[in-house]
Amino acid sequence: MAVTHQDIQYLQKNTKDFSTDSSQKKIVNTDTGQTFQIIDRMEGVTQAIAVAPLDANGEPIVSQTIVTVAGTQPVHVNILSSDHWASTYNAFGGGAYGDGMTAQYEDIEAFYQRVQKITEVGDKKLTQPVRIYAMSGFSQSATPVVKIAAEHNVPMVVNFTDWGAQAALDKGNFTASDLAYINRHVTTYDANTKDTTIMDSNGGRIPYANIISREGTQGLHSPAEDHNPAKFYIIGNKLDTEKYAKEGEFVSGMTPEQVRAAAKIKAERTPIWDKHDEAYFIREYYEKFPPKIGNMLDLDWYAKKGEFFVGMTEKQVRKAAKIKAEQSPFWDKHDEEYYVKEYKKIYGEFIPEARYKRLLTINRAIETISLAQSGFSSASGSQLIYLRKDLVTAVADLAEQQGAEFEELIKQKLSEYKQNIENMVTSLRLIAYGSRIYLSDDELESLLSQFTLETCWDSGVEEATLSEAASYKQKLDIFGSNIRQAADRLEEVDRQGSIQFSSK
Repeated sequence: MAVTHQDIQYLQKNTKDFSTDSSQKKIVNTDTGQTFQIIDRMEGVTQAIAVAPLDANGEPIVSQTIVTVAGTQPVHVNILSSDHWASTYNAFGGGAYGDGMTAQYEDIEAFYQRVQKITEVGDKKLTQPVRIYAMSGFSQSATPVVKIAAEHNVPMVVNFTDWGAQAALDKGNFTASDLAYINRHVTTYDANTKDTTIMDSNGGRIPYANIISREGTQGLHSPAEDHNPAKFYIIGNKLDTEKYAKEGEFVSGMTPEQVRAAAKIKAERTPIWDKHDEAYFIREYYEKFPPKIGNMLDLDWYAKKGEFFVGMTEKQVRKAAKIKAEQSPFWDKHDEEYYVKEYKKIYGEFIPEARYKRLLTINRAIETISLAQSGFSSASGSQLIYLRKDLVTAVADLAEQQGAEFEELIKQKLSEYKQNIENMVTSLRLIAYGSRIYLSDDELESLLSQFTLETCWDSGVEEATLSEAASYKQKLDIFGSNIRQAADRLEEVDRQGSIQFSSK
């Protein structure tokens, strides 16, 4: 089975209940029919569950284990509970207004390690090790979930209304490796109203990940109205944009037709003393929601607004930095270079322009494939001809660019691992030299000669791995080229068939 955002949402919104009720052994997602078995739970200040989906025979698929961590236990809900007091303190004093990383980090890491060591479920010995495939955090737990998932390379993270994300980044809690991971693997569902998270010291800003946002409840309402995982209409791995359009609410990822439909409803609902037309709300949509290309945010949108985001190119950073410099107050004036340096210090290195374009191509191909597949049922004639070519061409683009991206990631990981080994060697040599009063020079050199980068790093394996990656890329390039040629032939065949049909 494929774990979806819809399944994770169901687990997340019920995490508090399932973590404290030990009588619950299984969870059934009533929306999708998927059943999960609880394989571990955590109670206390931090509440979490680990579940495995069940296969057709009712057996847990532990290679697809999901860990969901609940949000803050607010003190006003139970003022006599020490857990609630500690949880609330962690959100403010220890997280957003402290060092940027809530104390939940230690609890979640301990739970992660515990789940990984599970060897039996329901009195049955496991035949394969537990693998945590997906994680989810809500509010306070979202940021430490991102950090832990990055450290362990968890394939999927689905968070809801993150608390303290900007503070965690500003205060240096994420490494360059973490930041490289985040935009590829983390999706966050958020509300533009920033209910509750507006108090997290940065107005609830999330400076990373694939953000999927809804407009939220406008006007007077409970401060926690939109700060709730259950408040998102999710189908599969995205918002049900059609449903939101019919309800007159803007969400990210809408088609132009859906934007117009929602804008029309908004215009009809506006009170007589604050009347606006459809065009006004359409402009508002594009001002408030960054364009999405496949599963990727268009970071040019952030740059034009003078905002930084993880994964920007140098060109985008400089555009944002220029605006920041122009808008900085006279009593705290800074030039463009100041903000460029600030970006590199907090957000990490620029992403190369070529790689950013490659990621855009990959995500445009994903988007084209999705649109073409959904359009086949209603298309006919010339529409079908173009759809067929678009679909096949998009597959070619995806194959070629994914090959290049795969090769780049392999090189990046090898470089990281090699640097880690080199750091360990350097550290040990420093320790050894610090202990030289107990060893002779000959003994020290003999010890250290066995521990160098050359002896600890297998260059042959490195070269073989790079060669395999290059070979894989070459195969995908050839595959993409062949498909592209087939697409041209396919269009010609379709056109000839159409001409012959219409001439009869």
